[in-house]
Amino acid sequence: MKGSKLERVWVGVLLIGVVFAGFNCRREEEPRPPLPPAPAPTPGAVVSEPGVIIALALPLAGEENTPGWSCLQGINLAVAARGTEAGVTQKELLVVKVKGDTPEAARQAARQVGVKNPHLIIGGVTELHAQALAEMAQQAGIPFIAIMAANDQLTAGDYVFRVHSPESDVGKVLARFAVENLNAQKVALLVQASPQSLVTARAFVAVLGDLGRAAATQVSFEESGEDIGGQLAMLVSKKPDAIFLAASPAEIAKRIKEIREAGIKAAVLAPYSGNLNQLLALSEEARQGCYFGSAFEPDATRAEVNEFVEDYKAIPSALQFPPAEAALAYDACLLALEAIKDAASSERSQLRDALAKVKDVPGVTGVFSIDPLGNPRKSIAIVELKGLRPELSARLTPLE
Repeated sequence: MKGSKLERVWVGVLLIGVVFAGFNCRREEEPRPPLPPAPAPTPGAVVSEPGVIIALALPLAGEENTPGWSCLQGINLAVAARGTEAGVTQKELLVVKVKGDTPEAARQAARQVGVKNPHLIIGGVTELHAQALAEMAQQAGIPFIAIMAANDQLTAGDYVFRVHSPESDVGKVLARFAVENLNAQKVALLVQASPQSLVTARAFVAVLGDLGRAAATQVSFEESGEDIGGQLAMLVSKKPDAIFLAASPAEIAKRIKEIREAGIKAAVLAPYSGNLNQLLALSEEARQGCYFGSAFEPDATRAEVNEFVEDYKAIPSALQFPPAEAALAYDACLLALEAIKDAASSERSQLRDALAKVKDVPGVTGVFSIDPLGNPRKSIAIVELKGLRPELSARLTPLE
């Protein structure tokens, strides 16, 4: 016999409750979703056959020949030249356009990259962006390769790697060059009072001491627009054979010009991670006797360098010679491709392990291996600008 209308309503409610309860149980038992598949093709991305997504965090606003665009050119060239070996094709770049160079802008850029959930990150054109990306990547367990960063502490995490030599290594190499190549007896220092420049200067002074030399004097300046007339007068009074100039790339040309205008003819040694093309604005007389610890030597005779230079020259907007940032980005991409090939997996931990084991990469900035701290072990080029091109003066390794 059929129940009352009220009973039929209660039965219906109970059935609906059972259905929803079952639905909820099944949802809770489902495993966490895997990393997302490669996105549908859009112009310019890099996606490997196993599904390894490489996020590129680059500043791409403004003119073409700025560091971000140069880095993108270098990465494109690396994928075209070597991507097939790792099963990586140049269909797509997962590009995250970063903006600004303040701590908050850098943190925001890192968050933008993190939400893309990539398997590997290449970026870090400035120190601030590199540091923010390194912190995010380490926390998220995403392997990160920094392009331009030289801060010694950057690679403290085991998911963080780089292709630029640490700043202390560049200071050590320039000290060797001052003593062993220039036979400088009296060396003075002009140092911008920034953490990075001070670390480089300390490493330089330490190796000078190891080689039996002592700094004649060290003077510093604080701000980019600061008048350094007093500091230059001190340098003039010491009559040095060589001056070690530790400053940001934006300061180097300006301070060399002021050194020469003060009548100082001594050799000038400077770490320089920037675009050497920009130093051509200095007069040839001012550039004479200036030596730069550079990440890239475009006239190197190795086949890899020649191929890279020729490929770069084929780019319609190419500069007179490839800037260091393009070469470093090329090598960052080679490092990623090598790890992808060796790991044969999209598991981030396996990609991290493969990066840590990479040896003898034939990079365009030098043949390098990754050390236990995630840094590249390689020699550093010291170049002199003669005429309109950088010319190699020496290639040295840091004294340990």
